[in-house]
Amino acid sequence: MNGTSPIERKKNLRQLIRERKKQLSLEERDEFSQRIFETLAQQNVFQKARNVLCYWSMPDEVQTQTFILNHLSEKTWLLPVIKGNSLEISRFTGSDNLQQGVLGIGEPIGESYDGAIDLAIIPGLAFDRNGNRLGRGKGFYDHFLSKQSIYTIAVAFHCQLLEEVPVEPWDVIMRQIITEEETIVPDFSKPH
Repeated sequence: MNGTSPIERKKNLRQLIRERKKQLSLEERDEFSQRIFETLAQQNVFQKARNVLCYWSMPDEVQTQTFILNHLSEKTWLLPVIKGNSLEISRFTGSDNLQQGVLGIGEPIGESYDGAIDLAIIPGLAFDRNGNRLGRGKGFYDHFLSKQSIYTIAVAFHCQLLEEVPVEPWDVIMRQIITEEETIVPDFSKPH
């Protein structure tokens, strides 16, 4: 893939990861998601966080719904809402305040949240051990996170890990990546 443009490389990697995720059965996705969130729940940063940004998962992603609902009374849960070309955050109070957003993803109904966020649980298509993330290509999370100082934990199936994710200067690095097999904490003392 060397010699191709970064855009072409990202497009090829997105296709590769989609194919890998298709190999996972529904039972595996559920089991792996449960393992990932059992690990996340043990993280000190999660236990201390009061305001948690997460996402309402699509069928091919690490499943967040059960975890959010199980911890609904313990935290203030925040979910992204797509408004035009940007990502806004709204408070999630339960499944009854969700509507289908422009990308077919569940989004909370209500006004935007602009308070403190202690932790962001981030989805993505692919990750590498340096904390680099490949999203779906719209840049919503990178644009939002670049303006914040939030501790980020990416959750992903192990098959979403790559040797190297191509990065652009605006891409935001994840502080941790949790898969069903391991927790990766990139070394921020080394240049990325």
